[in-house]
Amino acid sequence: MKRNSIKVFITVLAVTSFMLFNTCTIAANPSINLTQTPEVTRIWGADRYETAKAIAEKYSNDTVENIVLVPGNSYANAIPAAVLAYQKKAAFLLVGPSANQTKEAFDFIAKHLNTVGMVYLVGDSDQIGKDFESKLADIGCANITRISGENKIETDHLIAKELSVKIGTPIVITTSENFPDALSISSFAAANGWPILFSENNQLPDSIREYICSIKPSQFYIAGGTGAVSAEVEAELKLIQPEAEFIRFAGKDRYDTSRQIANYFAPDASNIYIASGLQFPDAITGGMLAAQTKAPILLINPSAQVQELSNFQTVSNITCFGGTQALSAELVRGLRQKSSVVNPYVEYSYEQMRKDVAKIQELYPEVVQLETIGQSVENRELLLLKLGKGEKKVFLNGSMHAREYMTTSFLMKMIDEYAYAYTYDEAFDNYNVKTLLDNVTLYIVPMVNPDGVNLVQNGLSAVNNPQKVKQMRQFYPQLGFASWKANINGVDLNRNFPVGWDVKSSDTKVPSSQNYKGTQPMTEPEVMAVMDLVKNNSFKIVVSYHTQGEYIFWSDKNCGSFKHLLEPMTNRLVSLTGYEKGGEIHTSGNWGAGIADWTRSLKIPTFTLELCPYRSEIPYPDSGFDDVWERVKDTGLFFAQEAIALPEQ
Repeated sequence: MKRNSIKVFITVLAVTSFMLFNTCTIAANPSINLTQTPEVTRIWGADRYETAKAIAEKYSNDTVENIVLVPGNSYANAIPAAVLAYQKKAAFLLVGPSANQTKEAFDFIAKHLNTVGMVYLVGDSDQIGKDFESKLADIGCANITRISGENKIETDHLIAKELSVKIGTPIVITTSENFPDALSISSFAAANGWPILFSENNQLPDSIREYICSIKPSQFYIAGGTGAVSAEVEAELKLIQPEAEFIRFAGKDRYDTSRQIANYFAPDASNIYIASGLQFPDAITGGMLAAQTKAPILLINPSAQVQELSNFQTVSNITCFGGTQALSAELVRGLRQKSSVVNPYVEYSYEQMRKDVAKIQELYPEVVQLETIGQSVENRELLLLKLGKGEKKVFLNGSMHAREYMTTSFLMKMIDEYAYAYTYDEAFDNYNVKTLLDNVTLYIVPMVNPDGVNLVQNGLSAVNNPQKVKQMRQFYPQLGFASWKANINGVDLNRNFPVGWDVKSSDTKVPSSQNYKGTQPMTEPEVMAVMDLVKNNSFKIVVSYHTQGEYIFWSDKNCGSFKHLLEPMTNRLVSLTGYEKGGEIHTSGNWGAGIADWTRSLKIPTFTLELCPYRSEIPYPDSGFDDVWERVKDTGLFFAQEAIALPEQ
């Protein structure tokens, strides 16, 4: 049996074959072009056990007559058991070594198993403890069968004997020493009722040889090269069954072998299932779903570049097994051919922000709303993006200081990624974005000080009144306007809030590039707009993002009544980001006139995050964005989670 077309995945596959000693060896050969955008879904849970339960519920959310339980920490007998599970129309679940470590499977059993249904335990009591029988009996399971041999080979043999296999049925031969090749062929084996048998140590175990003799298979599918299933084993099989056809799948690596298998059995696949080639649990139980449509499970390298994952021809539906720890959000986004909107690696301007906001709104209207909270001195709209649908509210803001515009690209990237994850029900790291944003709305003002950012990026010629700005004091004239922190009036916005303004020390009494607190509090329209936003909303948490020092400021003299909530939250934030925890700020030299001082006086837990290593008085380089992003990309979801947990005041 030979196939000669490839229309599945990644680098374009065309099957070529040649005969050698009656063995057809399948090889992959690149290239097809994109013709359609596939529909991509992800099935995932917080861990392998929850993922297996989620897959089982996709397979059958009704009553089932059989359930097969396999160890979650071992692939050897779990992969062959997929064939048994499919033949029995059983749900297929992973379990821990003891019953009290297996909540997910027991929850599924209680909800879905027929009262006279059968539970198969695949593995010995070290893999699936004896307490399973007693707990299953306690919840009313009267029919329990354990399939367990002296070792994995004998257990494999017993699984095969449990199948209803006719004489002449093809058999899959693979190694017991690694999982990728067996996983890749498992959906086809399950769909067709082909036993998956193991070779070991360059020979066939006696029990496997006897079973093969009894079945007299018409075909052998050997999954893996001679390093996995040796030439000696193949020669022995040919002596046992010389009339059989032999087809070996042997790629240059596990991913290539997986592609070969997919192309051979499903060259015109409209559905494919994808799993990490570096870990086995998600794909083991996923084989049941794939078998329903005789679809391939394609193993991919989680670190593969997006451009490697964009060539499809007949595929219209892709299902990904596992959360973002298995298959990253970036990789799955590449499969959907939906590139990120925000490019944080360039100087991020107010104009670019507006363009990106429009695109994000267009892509994710269900979860992103745009409003304005006021205007800057030069009449630029202060944009507010509401991300989420929840009643609880968290306020995030950036670029209060002009030279710190990386905080804008950071917040915009956050909006882009979270909105994408919400829309496609993706996890973001270990956070369930949809659940969080259905309960919390993030109010995000990415750029509080657009006039100042414009001055930093474009210079004096870009402002409305260059002569006025030119006359202001510059703390670092040798750096030009790149060091500007203030707004276009020369007022430091984070020194113009009312609480503590009168005692706030300042090293300048005139409009300046930084540190000038104004003639009185609340003189600046940007400050008033932010204050009105806070007054008109019951924010659970307020967060200001800045860029200098990798530091978390969290407490001052107004926090006494809620410090018991603030400090544990801060400790969790330190653990998440690795940033240094600041001390409590009480002195007039450091305290007063900032947004955090004002919002804490309103009894709102407030944090200032300094995102970047200190780098003099100029903008942090955009090329360093990734290092910053990786440390703090979860913080918006972290604060949403904390807002849910906070008691009502």
